[in-house]
Amino acid sequence: MDQRDERKPTEKWRHLPERIEPSQMVEMVDRDPQVEEIQAVSFGQDYIRFEHR
Repeated sequence: MDQRDERKPTEKWRHLPERIEPSQMVEMVDRDPQVEEIQAVSFGQDYIRFEHR
């Protein structure tokens, strides 16, 4: 496990809901992306990490 995975949650993230319903999600399109590649890495049903390269 690298050091990023060991960080404690910040106050901002402590107040997020346990679950978000699909109807609450909004799709956004970044017309000027600043990363060349994004990879979604799944660690099971409850956790997905997005890696920006």
